[in-house]
Amino acid sequence: MFDPVKLFEDIASARGLQFIYGSNLSANWEIEKQDLRDSEIILIVFPFEENGQTHNGSISTWTVNTEIYVGRKFDPDGTISNLDETDRQKYDRRIIEYSSIIQEILNDLCASDVELIGEPRRFRDINKFDTNIDLMGCALTFQYDVLASNI
Repeated sequence: MFDPVKLFEDIASARGLQFIYGSNLSANWEIEKQDLRDSEIILIVFPFEENGQTHNGSISTWTVNTEIYVGRKFDPDGTISNLDETDRQKYDRRIIEYSSIIQEILNDLCASDVELIGEPRRFRDINKFDTNIDLMGCALTFQYDVLASNI
């Protein structure tokens, strides 16, 4: 059996990222209950939409659509993301770094039992959730064989 949530959780763990899986409401609650005083980076993975492809009357592969987000509340120097920063300040302090982390996560996906397909799309999402975290998101699609296993 292949577990897509575990795939991302394993990537987060290997990269030293805090992992959160869930919808906007669930992710917001998870972030609120966690201690975000340090500069720990969070990987948020939103629920999947999966489409099966059939071969000879049975499902042979699953194609998965999701969005992932990378962000943090505090910078290593203690600067807190807030509403009073300009877009350029947010970019310089956080967003540019998130671009490389998203790229590393995509590379990790390509090195796993999944095939990244389509065209991943990166985007900024600033002042998100109740804590006003600055994030970089990535909409992506990947495919895995039903015979693959990561459990």
